[in-house]
Amino acid sequence: MHCTGKDERLSRLIGLAAGALLLGVAAFTAQAAYASTGSGCSGSGGYYTHAQAAHGAKVFNANCSTCHGANLKGGAGPPLTGKQFKSYLKFSKISGPQLLGFITSQMPYNNPGSLKKSQYLAALAHIFQTDGYPSGHKALTKARLKCLKLLPYPKSG
Repeated sequence: MHCTGKDERLSRLIGLAAGALLLGVAAFTAQAAYASTGSGCSGSGGYYTHAQAAHGAKVFNANCSTCHGANLKGGAGPPLTGKQFKSYLKFSKISGPQLLGFITSQMPYNNPGSLKKSQYLAALAHIFQTDGYPSGHKALTKARLKCLKLLPYPKSG
């Protein structure tokens, strides 16, 4: 039996779709394996230390509270806690690394990118502590941030 051009194209399309599906499954599996082993995601049960969050509170108060409020409930800038922050997380589906990327490139508003990487991570640890994300025995790092799922939002309300 001889394949027509249409049959050949359909066969190729199905082959490409199957290949793409297999690549997607492989990528997902590799990412899941990385998250559970080599990324530092398991072990401490939390994402930042209390000391890091305490340092972050000082960084936040000095650089962020003018816009976001000392209690993180907003002002000139949006709230970083409570129902509105929860709503933002649900709407944007932003990840921890994306949030850090935004903060490091856009904040503080009057001098974006001016803080040290450790200061940005500490301020983020303070935000996470205020929002009820669990602390642990290891400091928040860019690598560990990949482990943090921002949803479900831990605080009620």
